[in-house]
Amino acid sequence: MFSYLEGHQQPVYAVAYTRDGKHLVTGGFDKTIKIWDRATGKPIRTLADHADRVLAVAVSADGKQLASSGLEKTILVYDLVAAVTAPAEGAPPLAPRLKLAGHTERVYSLDFSPDSVQLASTGADKTIKFWNVSDGANYANAAGHTAEVYTVAFRPGASEVASASADKSIRRWQSSDGKPLQELTSGVTDGLYTLCWSPDGARLVAAGLAKTWQLWNVGDEQPVKTVAGHRDYIYRATFSPSGLRLATLGYTGQLIVWDVETIQPLLQENLPLRSAFNVAWSPDGAQLAITGADPRVMLVALPDNAR
Repeated sequence: MFSYLEGHQQPVYAVAYTRDGKHLVTGGFDKTIKIWDRATGKPIRTLADHADRVLAVAVSADGKQLASSGLEKTILVYDLVAAVTAPAEGAPPLAPRLKLAGHTERVYSLDFSPDSVQLASTGADKTIKFWNVSDGANYANAAGHTAEVYTVAFRPGASEVASASADKSIRRWQSSDGKPLQELTSGVTDGLYTLCWSPDGARLVAAGLAKTWQLWNVGDEQPVKTVAGHRDYIYRATFSPSGLRLATLGYTGQLIVWDVETIQPLLQENLPLRSAFNVAWSPDGAQLAITGADPRVMLVALPDNAR
């Protein structure tokens, strides 16, 4: 059920699949980003332009851009088409296409807009910043959170993002100008680490220190469900590509895959990790990639009923 990708020298924090499913992108405490060929399980390129730990990677829906960020406050944007091509012998390292400066603290989360034109970023400075991917212009900012913001995510099919913060709130913002749309606090009893949109953009899940996850219908002020089941706080949550399943990852390595309609667990695993950091779902729905306090990337093959 488990297999591993080996190549990082320190714990791996960030992970994302390319949209065609052929490659996996990871970033870690060794200050590098690695591009993996999923067919061979081998890294085809290492990007070493960060000066400190990498905390986030994101790939654009059009398959052309890769963004990364971390402790050093600067966001790097690479040509993903070039990055997934194995370098010729003796070729110079692939340099970032853009370097985006503006955050004053570490950057925890990045996400590209559905049309791949914009990038949203957030982190310890409590702000959400919006960037044009073409020229790197910081065209809008959103402020209102009163504590660190750990996740920002574009809503599929809409010009907005949602953010989750340690201030116990979810906020929705217009991505065109950063203006606030909604603040959700009802039933949120502790700081939030993660949120994710359903693929159809109709629902939102958020989770964190309370050890529960909450399901919201867009526009509602109250959550539809508050779901318990984790023994420790939930560090990451992600919908399956079909939107029928939800994977939640606890900090101590407890992985649960849920049926979103029945809210029943379909898979529960205590992963052999001292601590778990991130989870990504493969585009075909058959695999989860999980990172944690381990230099290896864990790949979890899912049974049919959990996909």
